[in-house]
Amino acid sequence: SDKALKSIIMISKIDTFIKIIQKNGYSLLELGFSEGASKEEIDNIEKITGQIIPDDLRQFLSKINGQFNENFYFLPDQVKLLSCQEIIEEWTQEKDYADDTADFYNEFQFEDKVRCTIYHQTRIPIAMQEGFGIFYIDYDPGPNGTTGQIIYLVNEYDFVVLADSFGEFIQKYIENMQNGILKFENEKEGFPNKYRLKSDAVNMDGYAFLEIF
Repeated sequence: SDKALKSIIMISKIDTFIKIIQKNGYSLLELGFSEGASKEEIDNIEKITGQIIPDDLRQFLSKINGQFNENFYFLPDQVKLLSCQEIIEEWTQEKDYADDTADFYNEFQFEDKVRCTIYHQTRIPIAMQEGFGIFYIDYDPGPNGTTGQIIYLVNEYDFVVLADSFGEFIQKYIENMQNGILKFENEKEGFPNKYRLKSDAVNMDGYAFLEIF
């Protein structure tokens, strides 16, 4: 079936992503990636949030269930992947703040792809740092957006769209690593992390990733 084929393709993408990272001589464990989640843990996200977890993210979480330390930054700024439990905790916490920006629900940004609400129950947080720098799967996009798009909160109120789906997001990583645009580097002394993916940009923030993605 079409769904089974897409699932096979995504599993292959994730395996490729993992192999490219491991080519640098470190295991997933050494880089701070947690072992994959169980089906029950992933199902629990759906049960609590009421949102469907797309198959591409489901496959990813079954291989990598977040990051348990800051050894390796591959996302913008100092953002880490969330585990299934952390996704639920962050979504639950944000639900309490959802009304704070509800007035901006029918206002849009980033080429009208993203609603101006910061927190919304239809957004599933998948990675973050404290304060801002949150990655979401967005199930309620603006009129020009795509359901399931990957959006990143680059500051207190501005979003960028980095991919139309989680699968596309991983594919872009693969292409940029294979082409040498994103390079694995040992971090300088004094940084909280040991390694990171870098481009030629001075600051590896959301705008730098937007440019290369």
